[in-house]
Amino acid sequence: MQLTLIYLATALPVVLLLGIVYYVDRFKEPPKFIIGTFFLGVGLVYPLRFFIIIVEDVIGPIVGIDPESWGAYRNFFRAAYLEESLKFIFLVYFCARLTEMDEPIDPIIYGGALGLGYAGYENIGWVFSEARYAVGVITNYNELWDMVLIRIGPAFGHLGLGIIMGSLVSMNLFNQWDPFKRRLYIVLALMVPVVLHGTHNHFAALESYHVLTVLIITSVLILYYQRREQNKKIVEREDRLRILNKDIVISYLSTFVLVFFIILISQNR
Repeated sequence: MQLTLIYLATALPVVLLLGIVYYVDRFKEPPKFIIGTFFLGVGLVYPLRFFIIIVEDVIGPIVGIDPESWGAYRNFFRAAYLEESLKFIFLVYFCARLTEMDEPIDPIIYGGALGLGYAGYENIGWVFSEARYAVGVITNYNELWDMVLIRIGPAFGHLGLGIIMGSLVSMNLFNQWDPFKRRLYIVLALMVPVVLHGTHNHFAALESYHVLTVLIITSVLILYYQRREQNKKIVEREDRLRILNKDIVISYLSTFVLVFFIILISQNR
């Protein structure tokens, strides 16, 4: 019974946050697409596991890196770059092609749903990886309850990263015709979450959560601004542009180069 309650308590913050994000939207998205996007975020863990194996067991030994001992490599590449890259590709190649994504707040809602889906699966994994087992029986429930509380922060973090990513994708899709600015927004849509994610991981290891605070405040401000803009509208639909594949490739490459330099600089300090 207690184990069931722990499962529910782990999932509850994610579900509540998803509901809040959904209801912020004045012209609400079809629930089936929000739920589907949430489970896309859950499913992100499967390709992520494959890439982590490549990073740890193939790339690491080739370049002489131990991911467990090299903090910047683990925080900015293994975690931030891989996770945010998968969220990004789901957002721009699936969500951004839905006909229902027809106003500036929509990429933000879908980005938040993606982040929460991944956070939900990750949180359950973290909670139960901390359990102590004896002959297959959990012996320390207090440890699990402590981890349930600790993992509320990462749920807000992944939501914030998804909202920021969605906001920058929105700037590419709506009300912007300049090719350079559109490319810049799509580059930043991946680069900014990766840098924030990696920086948060770095400071979280030092038990400092300034980046998480920034993510929460920024998310609230973005949602408030977009809802205020919605309230000025009479109809929902706005003209939407298409994200160029070339810009997506540039986004991945430029973010990778930045992460590469962050790792080099951290190693040489």
